[in-house]
Amino acid sequence: MDRETVRLTLLAEALELNWKGRVGYSALDELDAFFNREKAVGFAEALKREFLLDQPLEGIMENGFFRGYFAGLMLSSDSLSHEKKEEMARILMERLLVDLKKADDALPGMDEFFDSAERFEKLFFPFYKDIHRERAKMDFRDNLLMYWCFKNSEYYIPLILWGNELASFLCEIVDKERFEGEWREKLRVILPPVLASHSIVEFAGYNVDINLPKVESIASSLFPMLVLMGNEKLTPQQLSEFIRSIAHFTTIDVLLVPAAMAAGGSDEDKAKSVEIINRIYTLLDDSMLGLVLSLSSGMARNGFLYELVMSNDFANLFDRLKILLGSLRKENASSALAAIASALVEKEESRDSAEEFIEYLMTLESSAGVEVSGILLSKKYGFEHEEFFKKGVNSNIYEEFDYSFFQKIARNSISSLDELYEEIILGYENRYRPEYIIASVEAMLEPSFLSCEDNEVEYSRAPMYTLINSVMEFGDVEEAFNAIVAYCKKYPYNFEFVNALMYIPTLEVDNVSNILLDAGERAFGIISSIVVDEDEDIYLKEGEESPSNKELVTVISNYVDEMVTKKDYRKALKVADTALPLFGIGDSSSLLANSLVAHWRLKDYKKLPELFEEVDDESEPKALMVMALMNYVNKEIDDAERIILGILEQLPHFIRFLLGNEEPSHEDFDKAEEGDFQHQRKIDALLLAEDFREDWFKLKGAKEWLKKVQRVFDEVSTEW
Repeated sequence: MDRETVRLTLLAEALELNWKGRVGYSALDELDAFFNREKAVGFAEALKREFLLDQPLEGIMENGFFRGYFAGLMLSSDSLSHEKKEEMARILMERLLVDLKKADDALPGMDEFFDSAERFEKLFFPFYKDIHRERAKMDFRDNLLMYWCFKNSEYYIPLILWGNELASFLCEIVDKERFEGEWREKLRVILPPVLASHSIVEFAGYNVDINLPKVESIASSLFPMLVLMGNEKLTPQQLSEFIRSIAHFTTIDVLLVPAAMAAGGSDEDKAKSVEIINRIYTLLDDSMLGLVLSLSSGMARNGFLYELVMSNDFANLFDRLKILLGSLRKENASSALAAIASALVEKEESRDSAEEFIEYLMTLESSAGVEVSGILLSKKYGFEHEEFFKKGVNSNIYEEFDYSFFQKIARNSISSLDELYEEIILGYENRYRPEYIIASVEAMLEPSFLSCEDNEVEYSRAPMYTLINSVMEFGDVEEAFNAIVAYCKKYPYNFEFVNALMYIPTLEVDNVSNILLDAGERAFGIISSIVVDEDEDIYLKEGEESPSNKELVTVISNYVDEMVTKKDYRKALKVADTALPLFGIGDSSSLLANSLVAHWRLKDYKKLPELFEEVDDESEPKALMVMALMNYVNKEIDDAERIILGILEQLPHFIRFLLGNEEPSHEDFDKAEEGDFQHQRKIDALLLAEDFREDWFKLKGAKEWLKKVQRVFDEVSTEW
């Protein structure tokens, strides 16, 4: 999704929250003097109109979030003098520093997070010597503060709305003298959360189930570091020492820009970045550099090691490299070895050094990196060890390929560094200017699909997760429910509100059902609008990569689920048959399961074999259940038994609940609501049993057969 679309959506959310008193912010009055009144009014009018904001126009223009965002855009505009931009940047910088200091002050003590200071020390620092423990505790707190900033909307809204633009501008104008003064520390405070904005949002979504605006890509999050590295007024020593000062942040890929610049930059940029890489190698001790390499992306880590080997006598590196490689996980060490070997092949190294490295490889557990490195170096330097390395885990394919293939494999993890560098450069140069923003706002809310790479498409509406998060913080469930219902009506094409409604406890079941049915019809209409050419395949970008697609897919899946519940199987199939060919494997599991159920209950068995090809052991229990039913009907009893036994491994109470021999207790429901996994399995088993009881009871002999399968499962479970 276009970066500016997500930022503008967040701005609209911030204005809504501020208007309703849920988030406060400084008015930033001083910025008004720098704005073109006509452009600012036009922008505010477009926001109010397109996002249906209730706030008066003057209220929008006097809002600190509005002023901060617009000022951030102005920093890249040609219509303002450099002096005025510097003054605007100073105002924004001082305000952001106040915000981050406020976040720092509000961060709970470690004893609050971990019950006691003693438990905190025991959990994280049991092996640290006193001389290192305090530094490690400060580093830990810095990382915790980063997450704290993105947990609270009053901190992350300004960071996202103008943090990147501000940080990039500051990195562009800072000179040697300023950097040696107070600016260095100010940049050390401001840059980390900006540089981490992509990785923290990814981590929050996948690991702690917090939805945040997915604004920055890997490339755009690195804009400030790109500008800082390219600043001709700063020396490699200053830059290297600055990188060392932020290297302890686990969510910042500090080696990526130096490695990318070395791969894709001009000769001058390459020389500068290689010098920085070598200085970082010298500045960081083994434990810190090992940690940085472990936490870096494969591209950054291997690019760093490649440039290090290319620019040094390998004999002077090898002893320390063995220590660093030993700190990496096996899969990371494998690709790192290949990158090192690639450098040794491309340069002329002493035969003794190459032999020492090969002997080291021969002591390691076999892996693709070990094998490819050994084959390449044996060939390059004339050692008779190729057969030794070809006997490894990939021996069956090695005979088919020549030397150039192994070179390509060795460089695989670093081959796209130059493309990434170009992507960062182009992204930075093509940032939105204020004069283009009004047209963007007007076009944004049109529900449509955007073209992506590889025949993928993406739904055009950025999810309003910040509004949802603020509603979910209400202490009153009824108040939260009513607020989400209101947003469902106000933003009918933002399906995240309907999806959020599914998780709020309520007695208004019919109301929720009607809202879902209306939203499902709209979503189906949007999906149906995709024009598929017979000569090409069109897919929705996977929900893991696209929040807007994730919400669209979820509402369609929920809609079809509701159709199946209401026994409107033909409608369910009409939607499923349209949507399934467009969904990726990761997004289609629920829809596939309901499609199978609908075909089964309509006795439309012809399509089932084709759909069964998409079912595996990881599929939803409903999909497996239909397969078991069909196998039973076709007298393929062994296959049916295997499937049911697999379901019982996950939901061991399923058959007992289906036959009415047992039922969950009140405690099971209470504990499941609290998130207890074991009790939730019982509730899931009950729901599955109730869903398929009638299907099984209609089949001759099925009850007795299920009892037999239960006995088999009990015997196996007892033996285990």
